[in-house]
Amino acid sequence: MGAASARSIEHSVLTVSNGNNWHMRIFSSKPAMRLLAPLAFVLVVAGTGLVAATASAEKKLPTRTPQELLVDLQQAKTDGLSGTVVERADLGIPERTRQR
Repeated sequence: MGAASARSIEHSVLTVSNGNNWHMRIFSSKPAMRLLAPLAFVLVVAGTGLVAATASAEKKLPTRTPQELLVDLQQAKTDGLSGTVVERADLGIPERTRQR
């Protein structure tokens, strides 16, 4: 075999045949479609950056020193706190039963 025929065989092994290349034809018939994915990516990144740059809180909290905060916590009136804490750990380990 010559060098050219060896390269063509190697090339045909590394590429798909025409019968299996139907889903890629849109990119050869419409070259503008090749730019669709990068353009969509750029638009998503730019949109996310725009939203992040324009986001802000509506109300500003008053500035407080740590001492003022501690005083306010000590003077806070609560009628009482109550609640129930439920803990469940299901690790998928079977339960061991005691055998006597």
